[in-house]
Amino acid sequence: MIFRLVVGAVIIGGSIAAISPIVELPGTGGTQLEAKLDKPSSPHWYCAKTADWYTLWLDAKQLVPGAVECWCDNVQLIYDEEKDVFSNQEGVSVRVPDWGQTTAFESLSPSLLLEGATHYFSKFNDALEDGESRPLKLLASHTSSHSHIRPRSHPHPHPVHVDAAGYSRGSSIRGAPYDFRYAPPSMESFETELKALVEETYAANDNTPVTMVSHSMGCYHALYFLQQQSQVLIRKYSSTCGV
Repeated sequence: MIFRLVVGAVIIGGSIAAISPIVELPGTGGTQLEAKLDKPSSPHWYCAKTADWYTLWLDAKQLVPGAVECWCDNVQLIYDEEKDVFSNQEGVSVRVPDWGQTTAFESLSPSLLLEGATHYFSKFNDALEDGESRPLKLLASHTSSHSHIRPRSHPHPHPVHVDAAGYSRGSSIRGAPYDFRYAPPSMESFETELKALVEETYAANDNTPVTMVSHSMGCYHALYFLQQQSQVLIRKYSSTCGV
């Protein structure tokens, strides 16, 4: 089977269907994160040790001098060399809001003051949803596939067109936000949830193969996800896969 690696999509099989439902994977720093604190200690007296769920990323107030040291202590991961696993700092819980939706990465910050200045996927999704039938260009290059999907570079990328009419957030535009602090092999539950989301989106859109659109680190997650799936599943559920 031939694949095309696209800056915006990896096409599985033929061309992109006009209304193939989309599952989006954002890049590093692209997903809003929320945290809850119940810590035994903190780096400074002014750093909170307890807090109910609040925005950990992105909140500009936490990045100013002084406060940023509290933020660094809360956002960091601890590596256990013996178990070869990463985990949150003791007493810190982190979650990603709105699984299956795109709200966690439409903009980098949920703050009304920063939302307009931190647009991410919002403009792209607006273009898909605005009802005008016009093509969106994605740059593609050919890749080959065997039991694993291994992209190779191509010197002459070419445009692939997606008809932008008829999409709707929450039904034909779905989101797979994730904790970008972790690499794909450390996120088994994410891969399981992503598979379920693809299957759910496929079924909810009259069994139409799904297009996965990803950016930056989301490309690695999409590629890693596909490498874990059977060719039977890929042929059934995927029309294109965006990276």
